[in-house]
Amino acid sequence: MESANKINTMAASAVSEDEFKKVANKVSFITIVQNILLSIFKLFAGIFAHSNAMISDAIHSASDVFSTIIVIIGVKLASKKSDKEHPMRGLSVWRRSCCL
Repeated sequence: MESANKINTMAASAVSEDEFKKVANKVSFITIVQNILLSIFKLFAGIFAHSNAMISDAIHSASDVFSTIIVIIGVKLASKKSDKEHPMRGLSVWRRSCCL
């Protein structure tokens, strides 16, 4: 049990909360741009090829943008510090954002 606590402490200290937030936001914004471009490409390909499946997949790729926006909001809200009134703030926010 002691070794597990040491590993968790080492892992937590390896990346600060601020660094995690920066990386998570950067990855999320890159994902949004890629999904928008992919969605546009699939939409034009589906229209050009008269493929309802490709158009449907373009809509699915566009919906991934909204999922990524929820991740950005979840990271922002979960990074708020706990206080006496909200001791489990971060965990609660992550649970809610994962349910969406």
